[in-house]
Amino acid sequence: MPKIIDFLGYVPFGCQDDILGKLAYYKLISGLSYKELGAKVGIHYEQLQAWLTGRTKPNKKSFCRLKEFLQTAP
Repeated sequence: MPKIIDFLGYVPFGCQDDILGKLAYYKLISGLSYKELGAKVGIHYEQLQAWLTGRTKPNKKSFCRLKEFLQTAP
């Protein structure tokens, strides 16, 4: 996806306002796998995958961790 964004010169889709939507957006535009994203966030990749696919929802502590990550992510 990053190469497509570079070619187009813009991101061809929007970002949702909720934490999980922002995390999914970050994953997509960065071209990261679940494993790579998990390593960056410090959360097991299978757990991230479950959250981002809607199978489960993060608890309050995990939401805080995701929010902190997104605030400091490049």
